[in-house]
Amino acid sequence: MLKRSWLILIILFFGSLVFSQSASAVGVGVKPKEVQLDVRVGQETTTEILVINIAKEPALYQVTADALEDEISISPQDFKMEADTNRLVTIIVKLKTPGLFNTNLSVVARPLGAGGLTAASGVKVPITITASGFPLWWWGAGLFVLVCLSWLFRVKLKKKLRKAKISNPEL
Repeated sequence: MLKRSWLILIILFFGSLVFSQSASAVGVGVKPKEVQLDVRVGQETTTEILVINIAKEPALYQVTADALEDEISISPQDFKMEADTNRLVTIIVKLKTPGLFNTNLSVVARPLGAGGLTAASGVKVPITITASGFPLWWWGAGLFVLVCLSWLFRVKLKKKLRKAKISNPEL
């Protein structure tokens, strides 16, 4: 009798686990595992990542940059994928200052229409950006300095010629 009671309790326990609302998570894969970009300051550079739904169910996906949100644009950011499918996501980078920048692209998958407790799964893809070149305002400042120096040189040359003309009227 005791064995039978334990058996019934075990069946009820595992049955309640199976038939109750359960937490669910979906799968996500990303290629490449890291992104490295060399960009020129002020110019757009484009690359792509492949997001893969490795689960057997459809899911909602979201791709965001952890930092540099103003310099990194992602298209599409939010999308739905069916089971065992993949999608290319375009990453556009346009930096305003030179330097070495490190951040992550977060790819998060959530189950569709899940009630109760839902768990999201995700991947962080490291992105390293090396920006070289001069910002546009540096070029403007350089041109301004060049114009000022040439103007000063011209004024000084005119003074010298005027002085030479006064001392030697034959010129």
